[in-house]
Amino acid sequence: MNFNALRYIVAVYEEMNMTRAAKKLFVSQSSLSQCVRAVENELGCKLFERSKNMLKPTPMGEYFAYWAMNILQSENRMRERLAELSQNGQRRLVIGLNSQRTNHFLRQVLPEYYRRRGDCIVMIKELVPTQLYSAMQKGTVEFVVDQPRPEWPMVKSVRVFEERLLIAAPASMRFRIKQGDEKYPGIEMAELADKPIIINGFESFAEIVMGLFSRIGSSPNVVLECGSPDIAYEMAAEGLGVTVISEHTYQKDPKESVRCYSLLDYPLTRVTSVIYPSNRRLSEDARIFIAALKDICGKTGADLDETGEMEE
Repeated sequence: MNFNALRYIVAVYEEMNMTRAAKKLFVSQSSLSQCVRAVENELGCKLFERSKNMLKPTPMGEYFAYWAMNILQSENRMRERLAELSQNGQRRLVIGLNSQRTNHFLRQVLPEYYRRRGDCIVMIKELVPTQLYSAMQKGTVEFVVDQPRPEWPMVKSVRVFEERLLIAAPASMRFRIKQGDEKYPGIEMAELADKPIIINGFESFAEIVMGLFSRIGSSPNVVLECGSPDIAYEMAAEGLGVTVISEHTYQKDPKESVRCYSLLDYPLTRVTSVIYPSNRRLSEDARIFIAALKDICGKTGADLDETGEMEE
């Protein structure tokens, strides 16, 4: 019996359904069923009573699942400690970031973290979302900073800060201004109905744009699809069309040929969260980094308790 077998049993216990548990673990249902049967054969007892639509844990299954959860938590603590010892006393905090996302906050947060925790080296792993989840579950990254991932099983996700998203349009393009501040005049979604649209597939921006047009019962006049926010912004500056960008993107590189607007009827924001395995205790180094992240980028009311858990 290995740690993966324990994870499989815990997932089945939590879901009470083989199909849902297999999806949660990203394995085939047949592989999961074989694993459960192998563990039952090794233990010499039934862990689950099987019916047509669901599973029910036996008393032995209840006890074994509780034991397995504690073993997995102990494994995580052991891996964390071994990682610390393997660096000859030099601690390392390994953070996962979405390689498809502009992690501009690091420029401000890292100096503050080193001011608070100068004896710990931060290691950044930039991966795509599926790789981030796998690395986090294996313990090769302690936590992930990304947009919320409700599709990821067995994790906790706590919102840390929120950014405004803006409509970026060529300065020559005319809109009927409704209200808003001097910096970002307010417009309504109907103003974009007949405008050329640049879709930026980066993160969820493409879904945001398509969702906006579906709300007004229209389809966007797409003139360009790209995978980079910088390209989308540059093409808007060239007069090609309208796109969606983060406020930070505009602030770090304002262009005279682009004007940004706030969308009044459908305000746009982007949430950044800290995500970590639900069965793992955050280290002190991780807790201090998250505190620095919240202090620099904005508080949301979520705090770490003394056990290393995050509370809303």
